[in-house]
Amino acid sequence: MLARYPAELGEELFAKNLVVIPPHAGGENPPGLSAMVLFEKPASMVMRLLSQTARQKEFRPELSQLERISEQDGWLIDEHQIKILFLKIVYRVRSEIDFQQRRIEWQLDESVDNDLKTLWGFWQLHELGEDRSVGHFGGTTEIGNLVPKLLGNAITRRKVPSMLENCRRWVNSDGRYRP
Repeated sequence: MLARYPAELGEELFAKNLVVIPPHAGGENPPGLSAMVLFEKPASMVMRLLSQTARQKEFRPELSQLERISEQDGWLIDEHQIKILFLKIVYRVRSEIDFQQRRIEWQLDESVDNDLKTLWGFWQLHELGEDRSVGHFGGTTEIGNLVPKLLGNAITRRKVPSMLENCRRWVNSDGRYRP
């Protein structure tokens, strides 16, 4: 997986445990933000933890509420609530977990009205030796009319790296780390 990107990105990943991938770095970058995260756990363990989507509040302090709504047709549906500036934003996320492919994908649950205009993302996990793995993260979020697009993009670019670092620490601690 790392071979698809410039050597500097791999070096930065091993030095910092997390690297945000520039939009034109090569590889298979989806629209939106893309990053690689180095986990000190095998991919199967990382999948086990990340697949527990209702536990995201443990490493995402920006979530003021998270509630499992249902599990249906192979999808987990969770309702998220966050505060941005003085606004409460509520949205439902449909997550699909594929243990065999070591992939988690999520998107807005369009069966309800959401305060977000767009939400889509994924984790793709790759083994890196016996006790480590690399998570390729990608995603895009558009808040919509509640927050101007430029401000929303700036907030996302600023918040996602710290969320990924919290996630990395949470996984590496077997779900015990709390930011």
